[in-house]
Amino acid sequence: MCEITEIRRMKERLDSYRNLNIEIDNCVNRLDRLEEKIYNISPSMHGESGSGKGSSSSNSKIQHIIESKEQLTEKMNSLIRYRTAESKAIEEIIAKLKNPDEKLIIYLRY
Repeated sequence: MCEITEIRRMKERLDSYRNLNIEIDNCVNRLDRLEEKIYNISPSMHGESGSGKGSSSSNSKIQHIIESKEQLTEKMNSLIRYRTAESKAIEEIIAKLKNPDEKLIIYLRY
């Protein structure tokens, strides 16, 4: 019974690790979209005349997007640090497995 509980805990940990990778990928995608928004707004700041005087609403939008980008970058960096630590811990656990086929399957899946 104890071994079944341990296996269940390991599976939950591996599932969490996989979800963590998905969350990091989602952060990367959101960062890409935010950068695209900044790029799309900034040409309009120069207006038709190229005078460099943007509207205050454009400046405000860019400032808000940049703040969002910075917050998201901090969150993503934190998730990556956690993933690195978790990855090392999981690799140590996997290394203890005796069956090489099980090791391979877990490496490929997670």
